[in-house]
Amino acid sequence: MKIVFYSLILNNHQANIADELWELTNHQFCFVELANLQAEHRKGDTRDYTDCPYLLRAWESSQSYAKAMILAREAECCVFSGILALPFQKERLKLGRLSFDMSERWLKRGIINLFSPSIFKMFLSYHLGGWGHKPLYKLCCSAFAAQDQRKLLTFKNKCYK
Repeated sequence: MKIVFYSLILNNHQANIADELWELTNHQFCFVELANLQAEHRKGDTRDYTDCPYLLRAWESSQSYAKAMILAREAECCVFSGILALPFQKERLKLGRLSFDMSERWLKRGIINLFSPSIFKMFLSYHLGGWGHKPLYKLCCSAFAAQDQRKLLTFKNKCYK
């Protein structure tokens, strides 16, 4: 099974899981890095990931970006994290393919968080894009994330804690 994970950067929190997925899937795993962040934004992570065989840096070139888009269309399963993954997620959901959206809670500071541009875009995409009827599930990265989704009428019976 080809699994693709889309996230801002590959970091020390995700690398060990990515290494294991690479092995468990018999090298049918890809981590798509969506941004080129400098060392000061990596919060003390000093590992160099350039030699990871599963890493695709979509930000490096238009060819890499296109390859990441093809993976979004063709992989058996995709996991999306962050607003930069939204174009890939939208493309995939047009096709109705199995997908997971991974995030922390949307309403950490209350309803005012809904006015955050990234959360608002995700909220609109879910409600106006017809995502409620697609095979899209939420991977909740905090204790109250599922509760926030219920309040916003999103991911009904589709949240995993």
